[in-house]
Amino acid sequence: MLLQDLQLEYDGIRRYLKRISQLESLGLYDLAQQVREIAAEEQEHAHDLEIALGIDRRHPVIPHLEKVYPENSKYNFNKRF
Repeated sequence: MLLQDLQLEYDGIRRYLKRISQLESLGLYDLAQQVREIAAEEQEHAHDLEIALGIDRRHPVIPHLEKVYPENSKYNFNKRF
């Protein structure tokens, strides 16, 4: 369950980062900063889950989860978003 939560945190972070880029391209830097702060909170949540799971952040983590939840797995949340 913790791995699923971590995957969802990563998905959320990716979406926030995409929105930040879109907002900055529109010149909405104040709103982009607000979304950046939310993304930072999500990264803290992901870090807490990584610690709980014993995942070493010095190694790529998202590919690790993709191996745990391959594309055709019912636990891969990427296909739901």
